[in-house]
Parts: sequence; C-alpha cells; structure tokens
Amino acid sequence: MKIGSRSLKHLSWSLTLAALVAGCGGAPNAGSGSNNRSSNSAGALVDISLVPTSVSLSMAFDTPSTGTTDGVTVSVQVILSNLVGNEPFNGQLVEFVAGTGVIASSCMVDGSSSCSTTWTSAANARSILNIPGTVAILAMVPGGAEPFVDINGNGLYDQGEVLVVDYAEPYLDDNFSGSWEVGEFFLDQNNDGMWNPANGTWDGPCSFTSTECSTPDGVTLFQTVVYPLTDDDGEFLIQMPES
Repeated sequence: MKIGSRSLKHLSWSLTLAALVAGCGGAPNAGSGSNNRSSNSAGALVDISLVPTSVSLSMAFDTPSTGTTDGVTVSVQVILSNLVGNEPFNGQLVEFVAGTGVIASSCMVDGSSSCSTTWTSAANARSILNIPGTVAILAMVPGGAEPFVDINGNGLYDQGEVLVVDYAEPYLDDNFSGSWEVGEFFLDQNNDGMWNPANGTWDGPCSFTSTECSTPDGVTLFQTVVYPLTDDDGEFLIQMPES
C-alpha cells in the first residue's frame, strides 16, 4: 500500500527526530564566566570551541521522483556545534555514506558551522537491509568529542561527569533498527575486522580531558537518517503493512 505525502508527514518527522536524538547530543552547562578556554592537568591551554560534539543531518524529503527516476538530486545539509552550542572551527571535514543512490563523499564546514553535499537517486537500487521506499544517509565527523555534562564548568571532561552520547563505531543504520546488523556498512576504526559498540567511557581529543585518554585525535561523531523516497507525484513510496 502506497502512502500519500500528507498522511506520512508525521511519520517522516518522527524518523528525522528519532535520528537526531540517536545520533547527536549536547551539554547544557558551560560554567559561569566561561570564555571557552581552560587548562588541563598538564597545563596546556585548550580551546573547546574548536571541538565538535554534535552533528545534525537534514535532507529535503519531499522532492518528487527520488524513488522512480535516476539522476534526481537532493541537497543534504550537516550542522555541527561544540560543547556550548557554538560553531566549531572552519575546515572541519564531514564524510558521507548512502545506502542507495550516490552521494558526494565529503564536505568542509564553513563559517556558518554547516556544509552541504548532494545525493543522486538510482531508482532501482536498494541495499540488503534497506526499508523499501527509503534511503539511509550516514554523516561522519572525525576528530570530535563525546558530549558530556560539564558539572564543574572547567571545559574539560573529568572522571564521573555524565556522558550525553557514548558513540559506537560509525555505521549506516539501513533499516533504522537502532543497532548495527551484519550487511550494514561500518567504519572499522581500530582495524579489528568487526563492528565495536560504545565502550562506556568518554572519548575525545586527549587535550580535552583531565583524566586518562585513549583517543588522542578524538572520536568520530556520526548520525544516520532514513528518508522516504517519492514517486513522480511527490507521494511517498514507503510500503506499510495492510491492516
């Protein structure tokens, strides 16, 4: 059963909102009088405004013919922010993977804390675990830090502070199950030949913490969003079970 775009508006926003919750995070406390700079235990000056902690992915899901015609292009936008909700540094790389179709491999964040790329449709293509009538897009941001609640406001992660998001190895959640499954793309960051879940500890650049650190170059932030494809009339092609 094909579902019209109006009746699926709520579902589409639910998919997008759920992905935002699953793939990004933030911390509410920058500390009193914070100027985004502080010293770690070794006395090195740290600028927390340079480190991304959140990634948000969006795509125009009402473009006609994305599921029926080859070569239809749709803009994909990424917005990054740091621990206190400001812009990270210019030149931050964002990398992309698409479950179907073709997507440009990367973009660079500009002065507006965002960058965009282009996804191109391939009407008859689908991956093994793909939900019929949808495409999954993965955005990855290397060199980031896991967001945390900065209880003492020093701009550093200290032992015992609460993690907002604990990232696993990046993966393309093609069927939007919330966990990696065999057949889905993943980025093997430690080259052990298998997907690794979240490790239960804070990960980020070692200059961003006052405790022991095993990720000197930071952690790769990521987000997968699943978007509905459309027919020539702009109606969504998601197949819903008959009631």
